[in-house]
Amino acid sequence: MRIFCMHCKKELQDEEYCYCNDKSYSIIYGNVTEYGNGYICECGNSELQFTLHVNANPKYSISYKCLQCGNMITIATYHEGYGNE
Repeated sequence: MRIFCMHCKKELQDEEYCYCNDKSYSIIYGNVTEYGNGYICECGNSELQFTLHVNANPKYSISYKCLQCGNMITIATYHEGYGNE
């Protein structure tokens, strides 16, 4: 599984925080090969099914499942200002 910042596309280690954007912070968990105009699973499929949304403090998460291989992709967005104390 890869974890990377949606803003600067830096690949991150588990639980690492990226300071490239001071307003919000989003990371992608999963084996995604491309994103920008949508997400493409590492299997090459871009058809994803929404599976879950969780709103919590300090972040909210949206999960999708690849309809071809079953890979799970989660986008976690930290609420504004998190990590910039």
